[in-house]
Amino acid sequence: MGHIAYFMEYEDQRYIFRNGANPGFHEAIGDCIALAVSTPAHLRGLGLIEDEENKIPFPLIKGLPQLPEDVTHQEMNYLLRMALDKIPFLPFAVAMDKWRWKVFDGSINPTEYNGEWWRLVEELQGLLSPTEPQPDDFDPGAKYHIPANVEYIRYFVSFILQFQFYDEMCSASHHTGHLFRCDFNGNLDAGTKLRIMMQKGMSQPWNEALQDMIGNGTMSAASLLKYFAPLHKYLEEINEANDERCIGWECDYEDIAREYMAGTYESEMNDKCSSAGKADWNYNTDINSDNEQLSIEASLEFSAYEKHTWDNFITEFDYENFKNETLKRQFKLKSVLGVAALDKIKLEALNKVQSNLKNIYSTGKICPYNEKECDLITSGIPLEGEPGETSIEDILESSQNYDELAYVWEAWRDATGKKMFDYFVSYVSLSNDAAQANGLENYGDLWMMPYDMADEFKNQIEKILNQTMPLYEKIHAYARKKLLEKYTGKFAAKDLIPASLFGNMWAQSWEVLYPIVAPYPELPGLDVTDNMVANNWTVEKMFEVSENFYVNLTLEEMPTTYNTSLSMIVKPPNKEVTCHASAWEFCKEEDYRIKMCTGVNMQDLITVHHEMGHIQYFQQYRHAPQPYAFREGANPGFHEAVGDLMALSVQTPGHLKKIGLLEEDFTEDERSDLNFLMLTALSKIVFLPFAYVMDRWRWDIFAGQVEQEQWNKHWWDLRATYQGIMPPVLRTNQDLDAGAKYHTAANVEYSRYFVAHILQFQLHKSLCEIAGQFDENDPNKPLYRCDIDGNAEAGEKIRLLLAAGSSIPWPNLLESIIGERELNASAILLYFKPLSDWLDEQLTDDDIGWDPSRVDDWFLPKELGSDDTVAIIVGSVIAALVLLTLVGYFVGRSRAEKKAKRENEMREAQDYAENNDAYLSDGNNASL
Repeated sequence: MGHIAYFMEYEDQRYIFRNGANPGFHEAIGDCIALAVSTPAHLRGLGLIEDEENKIPFPLIKGLPQLPEDVTHQEMNYLLRMALDKIPFLPFAVAMDKWRWKVFDGSINPTEYNGEWWRLVEELQGLLSPTEPQPDDFDPGAKYHIPANVEYIRYFVSFILQFQFYDEMCSASHHTGHLFRCDFNGNLDAGTKLRIMMQKGMSQPWNEALQDMIGNGTMSAASLLKYFAPLHKYLEEINEANDERCIGWECDYEDIAREYMAGTYESEMNDKCSSAGKADWNYNTDINSDNEQLSIEASLEFSAYEKHTWDNFITEFDYENFKNETLKRQFKLKSVLGVAALDKIKLEALNKVQSNLKNIYSTGKICPYNEKECDLITSGIPLEGEPGETSIEDILESSQNYDELAYVWEAWRDATGKKMFDYFVSYVSLSNDAAQANGLENYGDLWMMPYDMADEFKNQIEKILNQTMPLYEKIHAYARKKLLEKYTGKFAAKDLIPASLFGNMWAQSWEVLYPIVAPYPELPGLDVTDNMVANNWTVEKMFEVSENFYVNLTLEEMPTTYNTSLSMIVKPPNKEVTCHASAWEFCKEEDYRIKMCTGVNMQDLITVHHEMGHIQYFQQYRHAPQPYAFREGANPGFHEAVGDLMALSVQTPGHLKKIGLLEEDFTEDERSDLNFLMLTALSKIVFLPFAYVMDRWRWDIFAGQVEQEQWNKHWWDLRATYQGIMPPVLRTNQDLDAGAKYHTAANVEYSRYFVAHILQFQLHKSLCEIAGQFDENDPNKPLYRCDIDGNAEAGEKIRLLLAAGSSIPWPNLLESIIGERELNASAILLYFKPLSDWLDEQLTDDDIGWDPSRVDDWFLPKELGSDDTVAIIVGSVIAALVLLTLVGYFVGRSRAEKKAKRENEMREAQDYAENNDAYLSDGNNASL
């Protein structure tokens, strides 16, 4: 209608003047009128919208600033709708004709047409093609005005003029207040202004026509900006509240990201991390309900901040296109949030489940073998005890009673894993939800992220395991021969070994077997515990000696780690604590602590060196200094490898003599070397299949590859296949034997320890060459005798490794330190080659191996295992039947006879249980 009105007003002009003052004038008239018609006031007058006052005000979106006092919600929405119509059009209109001007003046050739179109669109509109533009495409032609040959700048002009006309007509109608509210409908003064301008047609230059109408002959955006002023101010407040420092698309986003990471992110993450860490420390060193709740609350607060940062900052940048590789890596490492990606309800549920799992483990106790129905509060035995207190570990290491060992083994699993089952079901589900919130399939994939390789990394671990399995199988066969001599008739020559016989609750370390498997048992022992006690070593001295080893390598002092006002290095009396050794740093301050129920013995001396390795890592990458995002190991295995690397030197007979724990006349020869290698292998080699099983089981569970009803059976399938061990008593699928291990309860992935056990030997070999302590061609300098103590050059390599934190991809860092990019088993196999050769002489092919296929034989039938009442039978008849079953199995009778007998006895046991209710009670389970 605006065009028609213009036609009618200038119809008295000569033909040549019957047109708009310029093409933009003609387009502007109707739009100017529309600005008045579309106002909320005008629409209410037409009955097209209701009065806002009659509506219940809707709530503001959380986080938005308050509206100006004199602007309503409806008006702000109106302004935003108008802005979306008017403002984005302006750069588009310019791009349309700017492109054609270049085409017409020949400044671009046809092959550049499409590329130049998208360059202008990106430059002026800040838009990108959703697909890669091709030179043969002609995307401008998708707009009508290109093929129709209609110049487009007229529309740009009209979008400016309409607001200038509107502003002048509102003035003529004596409007006051915000310009966007003006409705000049029916005002003759405003109409006269417009009529006079239109009547002139194009009889005078357009700038003179504009001068006559508004008193200014220049086009200007001032009236447009005046119209949208309340919206403009409101958007500025929103951007300020959101810390938006880049308006537009030509900002240096990389510079903004760098500034944020070094400023706000660094400061606030350190604060939140420190608070959460201290609350968790308080809980682990004093387990009670109040500390548990405070720990959960602090963890949730930290997770909420991580999620806020992730949602509103980390994920907002296309970091892969950053030019700065350091900044790019910071964003890559933080692009996967972890469990904090869960919504609040699920995150709270997961934290509570994980707290329950850890609490069950940390407070688990069992009754003594000779008092199986004790009061756990007064007589219960913990896994690790205070000095002078009997512990489960003490019993496993010292008892020679097969039945007592089997009882203790089972009782610990009843006290821990069995109680965890339902919680673990929830843990698996919620953990997978967390992985999926990060765009991954399952929680196992989330665990693999720090290793950079996912499935490739899993394959690399299995490859290394296969390389070391021949040596493990030899150690297994030799240990089995010796255990058969000790426990005659308990199992057969080619059977798997009962898991209770290794002196370790999880059969992950077999050092307790050293006295019976030492190649030359008549030689002096290598366990210096007795010498430590005889020489009045204290826990504090163990930490001082460990610190001195690091300092002698020109690394940093670590005095706060054994400051007992900060650290917990002995089990405090009258408190429940998590004794599992761990090293802590609190992000913000120079505060490093160790939590450990230390005993004065050689095993704990090695553990002390291990934990001090973590502390040294913390200090080195903090003092480098590395930013928060890089203050972790190059991958989790690096962190675990450092202390163990040191221990490879510390545990050598040469070093033990140096620190006064081994007699000076101890002779290092081929025989003592073999004893030393056997003792070390009982720790290092036998650990590898266990470490693999720990995560392989959980990977399979997270991936849904095992039915819940088969979780425990799958655990024993894997332990049978890779470790060659079996449970000493019958199991059920209501048990969760994997939960008897701290790292299952505490949600700690275990591949880090596998990596550490391989990496430490690779590093050891390289550092020993640097220190001149190892030469593969010199029999007087074997790798296993190397002690790098005091070598500054080796220490500098270690410092460079630690100071880098996670700032460099681990293959690159490893290559820079030792010249190798991959984990491999060559160094560990070289280290133990003399032992491997000696075992070849002691064993035949028939001695080696086991049959892992009979796992079903170790499980109660489903009918017995799933019935809670039958599970607590304490009658001597049933115990006798089960004992007969085990004996029938262990003495190696023919498979057919054993199977028939077992099935018959199980049927009898089941029948007996069903028909003798008097034998059912609410007491502890019978030992099976």
